[in-house]
Parts: sequence; C-alpha cells; structure tokens
Amino acid sequence: MIKAILFDFDDTLVQTKVIRFEAVKHTAKKFYNLSLTDEHISKHWGKPFAEMMLEIFNHVDTSENIIERYKSILPEYPNKPYPETLDTINTLKGGYKLGIVSSSSTELIISGLKNVGIDPSQFDYIQGAEKSEFHKPDGRVFEPSLLFLQQLNISRDQVVYVGDSLDDFAAAKSANIHFVGVHGRTISKEDFDKVEARSISSLKEIVDAINEL
Repeated sequence: MIKAILFDFDDTLVQTKVIRFEAVKHTAKKFYNLSLTDEHISKHWGKPFAEMMLEIFNHVDTSENIIERYKSILPEYPNKPYPETLDTINTLKGGYKLGIVSSSSTELIISGLKNVGIDPSQFDYIQGAEKSEFHKPDGRVFEPSLLFLQQLNISRDQVVYVGDSLDDFAAAKSANIHFVGVHGRTISKEDFDKVEARSISSLKEIVDAINEL
C-alpha cells in the first residue's frame, strides 16, 4: 500500500523547460553576451543545478555569479502550474505523505511553488539538489527523503516517485521504489513503454495509477 508520494518538480508539477530556457538565454545575452541555443541548453538540462549552470554558460563565470544573475532574471519568467496540479495536491494531501525530490535548488523549488499558488507547507519534505551528493539517475539521490519517511514508519516499498523523464524512472528503479511517469511533458508514452515504466497523461490519473501498483 502506497503511503508516500514523492514528486519531481520541473515539468512534473510545473511547466518549466520552455519558460526557463528563455530565462537562461536572456541571462546569457544580458550579462555575458552569449547566444545560447535550445540544443546546447538541453545537453545539460537536469544536471545538478550549479553544475548545470556552469556547463550551460561555458564556465564563463563562477557558478555563484551565474546563478545570482539568473535569479535576478527569473521574476520575468515565472513558472506556470499544469492545470491539474493544484487540485491534485489538494486531493492527495491528507491521504498521503507528500514530498519533492528535484535537481533544482530547494530555494528555487519553494519560490516556484509560491509563484504558482502552491503553499510549500502542503509538502512534508522538500529535497533540492544541495541535500544530496548523489543525483538522478543514481538511486541514492532518494536517501534523504527515504530517511525522513523511515522516521514516519514508511518503508521504500510504500513510496512512489512521480516524474517526467527516464532519469527519474532509472533513479526510482535503482532505489527500489515505485514509479509513475507523466508522459507528454518531456518524453512520450512510447519512451516510457520501451523501458516498461508505468505512465499517465495527467496528474489527475495518479490515484488510479497508485491503486494499480
């Protein structure tokens, strides 16, 4: 029986990739006179946040300076929730322990939640990239969250991770926790089917999917 649901953040709960690509390109042009392409950004997207920014910006500056300048641009490029996100979280809260495990920073996750009208306190645990030395697809990325849940007497076979990518699936599989993918965001249903990963088209289907695990 599933007792805890851990979510990826970017492109699972909120629409991120398209919006943030534009923010990255704006930052690069404004502060470093760099013209970045979607293809170049995609090569590094999803890596641990500080590493990702260094690679995207071709090590033109320190990660601290790049991130500070990127954050100054972000208010112009707010996240948008998927239409079903808010209702889904409200429905799940109370029936399950909820958490977020993301390669984004905890600060950006919390600000992103607030920006789209989601109270971060709806989640029992929020794990950003800085809370683990491991990162997806390494299953050890879940260790801080699983330790938190273990203290609530929730074992890993009672946990499901909800994500949008094959790295999300690989990490969950490696950690021996359940997985449900959301297709049509960054990859197709066929991509999930190829690795025999259960997937849904909308977060509204998550309860039915969990009941079938």
